[in-house]
Amino acid sequence: MALDHVFISRDPPEDQISDDEQDNEVESVDEESVDEESVDESAESVDESDICLATKPSADDGFENLVLEPHGDHSDRITWENPWETSVDSDKPWPPETRTLEGGATMSNIDYDKLEITQKTVKSYQDLSREKAEKVLSTWHGPELRAIPLFDADGDDYRINFTSRATLYSVYCPTRLEGTDSNAALSFFELTVRLSTGHHAIPLPKHVAHLGNLQVRTKAHGAKPRTKSELAKAPYCSEMTDYTIIVDIGHEDMPLWIVSPRGRLDIRAGLENLELRPMPIFDGSMVTEGGDHDIACILPSIRDLSLDPERRQAMYREACELVRQTRATVDPYEGIVHQKEIKGWFQAEPDRWPIPPAPVSYFGFLWDAVVLVWDSFLLGRD
Repeated sequence: MALDHVFISRDPPEDQISDDEQDNEVESVDEESVDEESVDESAESVDESDICLATKPSADDGFENLVLEPHGDHSDRITWENPWETSVDSDKPWPPETRTLEGGATMSNIDYDKLEITQKTVKSYQDLSREKAEKVLSTWHGPELRAIPLFDADGDDYRINFTSRATLYSVYCPTRLEGTDSNAALSFFELTVRLSTGHHAIPLPKHVAHLGNLQVRTKAHGAKPRTKSELAKAPYCSEMTDYTIIVDIGHEDMPLWIVSPRGRLDIRAGLENLELRPMPIFDGSMVTEGGDHDIACILPSIRDLSLDPERRQAMYREACELVRQTRATVDPYEGIVHQKEIKGWFQAEPDRWPIPPAPVSYFGFLWDAVVLVWDSFLLGRD
């Protein structure tokens, strides 16, 4: 499927097509209908001068993947990493270490609050203007700062981890990058979707910046709920989720979203080992029967980040409701862009759709709790 057929609506919510007016449409390639011989022939027929760097599909070791996708008169490279894929030829450990037990040197969000570098970083986000955003959001924090507090959630600490991120499927277009990957912008990309879901509570982001990975310090290991007595005895662990946190730089308030590759979520959801299943973040608000949603807004503005634990508790409740209102399954991809495009993004007139703090819906919390209990019951029967 050519990328010129992929788009994201930036129209106001009231002008978008609702789910009642239009059925969900999925654009996909029937892999079974394409035999390996035809794929190999098409790959070899591509003029390498039209493609960025090495483009012929490499051996798939289960973690790093590359395919070519026709796009007009050339081919784009699509690359991705999925730690939940396995291969008999892979020399990398499996399962991936996304969950680590914490020892005596581990830190809570309150501990992070006391660090001068945390205070400085959060303050820079609270005061972030569009004039300074390009420089601030492309800054590498270095080894001195691993994470900053995001939410405090009834014993769980949600954080923005700067040491890694869950990468999306990346699309490298040689025409856009003028023939070389060295022109690619760092930290910034264009979000595209492969699955249309019709109406959204607020428009999906298009021009975005990577911020970090969503990490949760918790005692609730895995998808299976624990009793209060089990939680009391359990050690804390750090859950590195499959979601990366992005900033919608096309919006005046620069809201924060979480996003994850569709394939990554689907494969992990199908694992039989409950200890390897993802924990139900945001009170289970991202959970669906067919695999977790892959995108949702979690904070109305990056400027709302706080060093106040009580404020972060309230922000978490607001975030759970905001997630319920904005969650979607869109199969997101990241379009790699030329670095010269970024200044134009910040110079353009920003969007101003209202993203107010969501009112807390206790019915929503109750319904999600019922769904989690029912899912746990079904998992226990398997």
